[in-house]
Amino acid sequence: MASLPARRWFALYTNLNSQGCRDEEWTLDKPEDVYRIAFVGDSFAYGWGIEVPADRFTDIIQSRFGALGTPVQVMNVAKPGWSTANQIQPIVDMLDLYDVGEIVLCYVPNDIADYIASGADFDPRLP
Repeated sequence: MASLPARRWFALYTNLNSQGCRDEEWTLDKPEDVYRIAFVGDSFAYGWGIEVPADRFTDIIQSRFGALGTPVQVMNVAKPGWSTANQIQPIVDMLDLYDVGEIVLCYVPNDIADYIASGADFDPRLP
């Protein structure tokens, strides 16, 4: 269970779409001239701690494409606590359901720690 400050931040600063992601609602029908890029990640990509979604790196990328007049839709497919294993099915779904042209996997080292062999001389969870 999340801490009280974390629950309060979530209640105050997040709006989720029907897929449970902190992003605008996505449509299945993509206009032909639009290229979709899905950024898939954990709390970092989600923008945990960032009160205004426009300040997240995915939204900044979207605004830069918009400023260039490039028909690109940047989709933020991220959830706090996701690891690489949690992201596989959403990636498949994005490709199949939303006609995504590109996937950008956003991860930090702890996301893959369960998949790296640990030994007496190496533990991926330690600095």
